[in-house]
Amino acid sequence: MQDFYPSALFYPINVPVVQVAAEMGITTISHLSLSEDFSIYGVMCFTAGEVDIFDEASGYYLAHEVAAGTMLIDPRTKFDRNIGCYNNTVAHELFHWYRHRDYFQSLGNSDGQAIIATRCTLQQIEGEISEQRTSDIDWIEWQATSIAPRILMPQESFEMLVMQSINNYKGYFKNNKQYLHQVITDIANNYHVSRQSACIRLKEAGFMHYFTG
Repeated sequence: MQDFYPSALFYPINVPVVQVAAEMGITTISHLSLSEDFSIYGVMCFTAGEVDIFDEASGYYLAHEVAAGTMLIDPRTKFDRNIGCYNNTVAHELFHWYRHRDYFQSLGNSDGQAIIATRCTLQQIEGEISEQRTSDIDWIEWQATSIAPRILMPQESFEMLVMQSINNYKGYFKNNKQYLHQVITDIANNYHVSRQSACIRLKEAGFMHYFTG
């Protein structure tokens, strides 16, 4: 974020990830159904070629031509889930482009198929971080899953917002569950992230002790 949107490192502001993606050289963000059952949220295309997408009108998977640097996002991330899920998916794929494109581009094209990052699922986008990492792809997805929330909620500004929220509501609620609920709401609303992502980030940053005991 230092190179592309440094203000977010020092002020608790919403990161415009679509704008950042364009500045990082991602040529297109296409909103297409990537799976019949909405199991795939995003794909990052590192080379030109074809990617299979699900055509809802015909009920079949069809080859779709993409240019290098195309990000594919299932629109249901926004409309069936929420804007936070959409932003986290974009941030996840954005990190693949920033950090992993040399690895994937080195694999080379095969049979006209675009070289892509793994088709990223809900668990990879917003889930708790898996401890099972036995392959290069496992490590790559672990990195993207770990870093995406930090792109949206950088540590220093995140801590600033959380402490402000904690102090605003200290002693206001009768129980810690309500207290935690309001702080998570403040985080989600401020950064345009999902409540799940806000909660995971709160745990990772070491703030949960404020809501226990």
